[in-house]
Amino acid sequence: MLIELKKMEDIFLKEVFTLFQNENFYFDTKRPNSLSEGNIKSILHQFKDIRTIFYGTELIGLVAFKEKFDNRFMTISISDINVIYNNCKKFKSIILEYVNKYKVSFVRMYSFDKEGLLIADILNFKTELILKEHIYKQNKYHDLLILSQDD
Repeated sequence: MLIELKKMEDIFLKEVFTLFQNENFYFDTKRPNSLSEGNIKSILHQFKDIRTIFYGTELIGLVAFKEKFDNRFMTISISDINVIYNNCKKFKSIILEYVNKYKVSFVRMYSFDKEGLLIADILNFKTELILKEHIYKQNKYHDLLILSQDD
């Protein structure tokens, strides 16, 4: 099966809502808050471009781009990290193509997003900044990490 990026379309919304119910899916959220469809739509609308990540016919994640001030940020979240490990070269090439298209400067993620950190490592992103104890979740403070591509 192939991993491919597809432009976000309304026909994928039901699958996207299901993806957001996965407690390990942190796409630009401070999970494990329960999210309504309205919350999810407002999260999605803040991005300039959103791509769905499919493995064959299964939606396994999202990658999105937005600009803030003079910086370009990318957010990525995957529901099944095993698919990425098994298809590492293909995943890396399609995501890096997306990174290069938008000249992404930074990726932000929370320290509790272990799968996200593994993806960042696969893509050769390195930690540039740590905002210590940025968020309080599950009776513990967590850091916000800002990563950039290691050339």
